[in-house]
Amino acid sequence: MPALTQDLSMVVPLSVSAQELLSEIRIVGGEILEDIKLVDQYQGEGISSDKKSLTFSMLFRAKDRTLTQSEANETKERAVAACKEKFAAELRS
Repeated sequence: MPALTQDLSMVVPLSVSAQELLSEIRIVGGEILEDIKLVDQYQGEGISSDKKSLTFSMLFRAKDRTLTQSEANETKERAVAACKEKFAAELRS
C-alpha cells in the first residue's frame, strides 16, 4: 500500500529528550505509524533559550488499505496533544 509522509516540529523544554518524544509518538501513532525519525534539532534565534525545537519525519501506511491524508493528520494531532500534555510540547509553526 502507498505511504504518506509528514514532518512534525515541536518546541520542548531542554530537559525533554528526542527519544522520549519518539516513544510517545510511536505509542499514539499505533499501527499506521510505520516509521518515525529525528531529522533536526534546533536551538537559537526564535526559540526561547530554555527550549529546543525537534523535527521528526513520520511515515504512515496501512497494511490493508490506502490511508487518507485526514487519517494521517488526525494521528499527528493526537501525537501533538499527547506530547503537549506529557512534556509541555508546543507545535512549532
